[in-house]
Amino acid sequence: MGRVPERLTTMDTIYFRTDSNPVIATGHLMRCLAIADAAKKQRIRSVFLTADGQSADVLESRGYENIVLHSRWDKLEEEIPVLLPLIRNRRIGVLLVDSYGASPEYFAALRPCTKTAYIDDLGRTEYPCHLLLNYTVYWEKYRYPERYPQGTELLLGCSYAPLREQFSDPPLKQVSAGVRRILILTGGSDPCHAARSLTEAFLSLPECEGVSLTVVCGRFSPDLEFLEETASRRGNLAVLSDVAEMASHLCRADLAVSAGGTSLYELCACGTPGISYAVADNQLDNVAAFARLGLIDYAGDAREGMAQVCDACVRLFHRLLPQETRRGRACAMRALVDGKGSARIVAAIREWRAGGIEG
Repeated sequence: MGRVPERLTTMDTIYFRTDSNPVIATGHLMRCLAIADAAKKQRIRSVFLTADGQSADVLESRGYENIVLHSRWDKLEEEIPVLLPLIRNRRIGVLLVDSYGASPEYFAALRPCTKTAYIDDLGRTEYPCHLLLNYTVYWEKYRYPERYPQGTELLLGCSYAPLREQFSDPPLKQVSAGVRRILILTGGSDPCHAARSLTEAFLSLPECEGVSLTVVCGRFSPDLEFLEETASRRGNLAVLSDVAEMASHLCRADLAVSAGGTSLYELCACGTPGISYAVADNQLDNVAAFARLGLIDYAGDAREGMAQVCDACVRLFHRLLPQETRRGRACAMRALVDGKGSARIVAAIREWRAGGIEG
């Protein structure tokens, strides 16, 4: 096709197509929200398109409009008959998609109508989008420059990690002589009951008798009630849910144990040494790459048994006790991720020419 009419290329609003639910947790939504918040600082509006209303409360609490498409979150092609009229009626100029349910056919249908961007961390195929983002530490594995034509702009590497604004300028890490504060992070959901298992494992260690242990659970955590009851009996255990100001907790922690998603990049931005575990296939490359670089140790796949993961976490915890070990990790982690990726993504979107889209 030819050029999209000028009236469809307004750049004052970014539309996001993403979802969150108990199956996929909140990772996709949260990184889109981080970009949306950065866009707001640059006086660009954001509107979210979701399959259903499961994200509505979060989006509304953050002040963002949510349009529910009443579609399937895992099969975006089926919503094309609804989405194309919406693009025309809303004059959508930029649509950023963050969903594993998007296919090449989905982008091919949208490409003549709007500028499309895609957050990809699997590299499983080529998508006919205008901009492709892979901020992961392992992006080189997918050879994007060889696979994508010159018409697709590529944003690659950890400098584009879409972290929240609170991670853009954290204080310099003060590495304590001993490990006195441990943080456990599970992500938006916890299908393997990692929070419960890890809490019990660390509370049972003699070395942790005087250690302050904080567990941060997501909105879909199945063990929140159990953890809160345990905390009521243990003076050194605190349980937090849906924490908004996470950076302050990460900066205070001497050590963190985290699921293998975006939290690992947040740990790097704060310079907080950590141990990771995987709960999904899309985390395996992530945890392996950070371990290979000697930045965040890997304790194993929770789906293969939390007992093994807990045993590995205890071993790795002892390895990270020396202050010099943690100080070296902190410096290397902050050198990799500076926390300004969301602003860079918005700046790249703003640089797109608004004079029309080649189909």
